[in-house]
Amino acid sequence: MQFIIDVLEQPYNWFYSFSIFVSLGIWLVSALGIFHSDTGADVSHDVHVEGGSFFDGIGEAIGFGMVPTSVLLTLILFFQGVTGITLNEWLLSLFAPEGAMRYLVLGGNFLASLIVGMVLAGVVSRPLRYIFKDYGTVTKAESVVGKIAQVTSGKVSTEFGQATLKLEDGNTIEIAVRITEQQNQLEYGQKLLILDFDKERNVYLVEKYD
Repeated sequence: MQFIIDVLEQPYNWFYSFSIFVSLGIWLVSALGIFHSDTGADVSHDVHVEGGSFFDGIGEAIGFGMVPTSVLLTLILFFQGVTGITLNEWLLSLFAPEGAMRYLVLGGNFLASLIVGMVLAGVVSRPLRYIFKDYGTVTKAESVVGKIAQVTSGKVSTEFGQATLKLEDGNTIEIAVRITEQQNQLEYGQKLLILDFDKERNVYLVEKYD
């Protein structure tokens, strides 16, 4: 136990230790039911994926827009934290780099741990999609058809997209959205009109709202 504490207290592991404890803390509080069910939407209003199909593909792969963003981010932070500490302790003890080389190793570890964290979060988010199968929907999915929402992902395409929708009771939820092949991609911040609900994919079909 003391060994684990010593490892977590190393200055080069502070960020990873913080990431792990933040993730565990959020999971614990969520499990106790303290967070409101729409916490994921509140946390992720300012989170969007910029760029083209490459970044949209990454977002789709890791489950962005299919599980609450708060869950996805904590999964990435947790796995990056565990991976970062493991790599730091292994490589620093194996090579004992000094000076600039030490910082190069730490920087490489950060990038590697981030990639591993995203990959593992994507793997874990796949079964979680079934747990959150009602994420971003309302009691009757068809009841929001005809409503206006706003894009919160970098783009909305036929394969990827996320938007926020304000319900009549004042609550705001995130919904997974897609366009049809005949439409141009929608950009972050644009307003869209909800046309239909695809039950098979659990997504809303939308078009640009003029």
